[in-house]
Amino acid sequence: MVRLTQDYVPAFALALRATVGQVALLSSIPNLVSAIAQLGTAQLVHTLGSRKRLVLIVVFLQAVLWMPILLIPHFTLDYRVWCLIILFTLSMLCSNLQTQLEVAGYLN
Repeated sequence: MVRLTQDYVPAFALALRATVGQVALLSSIPNLVSAIAQLGTAQLVHTLGSRKRLVLIVVFLQAVLWMPILLIPHFTLDYRVWCLIILFTLSMLCSNLQTQLEVAGYLN
């Protein structure tokens, strides 16, 4: 779901009156967080017991995270761009973990 909407999120941030620095953070932080999170994926799989359970959790979280993203225009002007950055980062994290777990499942 994120891959479909990923190109439109910076335009959404600009519509929320984001600065150039905030748009840069919106473009870079999700990839950085996802790359770092890959280091702990094996431990998460071991803790939960199966890849399938973790995939179900991250897919559910990814879908649920889009609901508050849709409500961001109704937030107070002071922090709505930062909320977008945080929520989109979490959504990208879930998407990248899902992709990594699916690829690992194909290789095993």
